[in-house]
Amino acid sequence: MLGALVGVFQGVLITKLKMNPLIVTLGFRSVLLGVSLVATRGAGINIQKDEFLTFLTSYFFLGTLRIPMPLIIALIIYAIVWFTLKHTKLGRYTYAIGGNQTAARLSGINVDRMLIVIYGISGFLAAIGGILVMGRLQSGAYQNGTNMTLISVAAVVIGGTALSGGIGGIWGTLVGVFIIRVVDAGLVYLDVPSNAKEIVIGVIIVLAVALDVIRRGEITWLRLPGMRSSKS
Repeated sequence: MLGALVGVFQGVLITKLKMNPLIVTLGFRSVLLGVSLVATRGAGINIQKDEFLTFLTSYFFLGTLRIPMPLIIALIIYAIVWFTLKHTKLGRYTYAIGGNQTAARLSGINVDRMLIVIYGISGFLAAIGGILVMGRLQSGAYQNGTNMTLISVAAVVIGGTALSGGIGGIWGTLVGVFIIRVVDAGLVYLDVPSNAKEIVIGVIIVLAVALDVIRRGEITWLRLPGMRSSKS
């Protein structure tokens, strides 16, 4: 619930005060990191074993296959989000707003209200992600998951979502996550230093964004025959 409230508050700042979304979200990231640092005094908190933590660390058995419960939860969330985007009014409005806010507003969509709802859902899902990370590590610390920001962006872009909005899908993002994990596992296997991993992730993000721009035909001298700009 707290994650949803934080998301809603960000949505209000962005829609009502016309603040830059990137600055607001990155600013809140720093604020929340600071709050967690003060609350924990910089020390990790070991989570006592209870029924909920036991559930998060349990496995679902499919024959001889052992599937971690956090993965099951994540796949269920993926399915719900996919259905929402593809088969509900909220999903259609989300794509419309991402593609062109002005056109969406002229078509009768309450863009501000929808954006606040979308940011609220985003905050809620971020909180769920934090709970899953906590369950996997069995501890709470302010730095847990801080390295996932750019990794999340990389997975989304690799999955085919346009940073300009309006194009993309949840299953493409799942493929992007899989690719990132394969790359990460490969780097670990090759004994690549952790600092070098950040460089590799950064290069992947830049290449993915460049390919997205080329695919949309935004660079005229790289435009393939028959390719049209998304602005045309």
